[in-house]
Amino acid sequence: MDNLSIFKDFWNSFTGVLASQYNRNDENNGVEIKEDLIFETKNIFVKNTQQLTGKEFSSLELAEATKIVDAFLKS
Repeated sequence: MDNLSIFKDFWNSFTGVLASQYNRNDENNGVEIKEDLIFETKNIFVKNTQQLTGKEFSSLELAEATKIVDAFLKS
């Protein structure tokens, strides 16, 4: 499997948990903090993926992973 496929598997596995965390402070000032945590989670998933595949993410793969996270935040 390639990096992006594995990243998507990680991301899709945790979308429910991430959504509940993000929505918990939906009306409070904590939204920015939650966005930071979600992007931090993305970085952890990138590292985990690289450990599994043994390959670095390309610029295009990182851009696509960021699009996935952005789409999640906008939903």
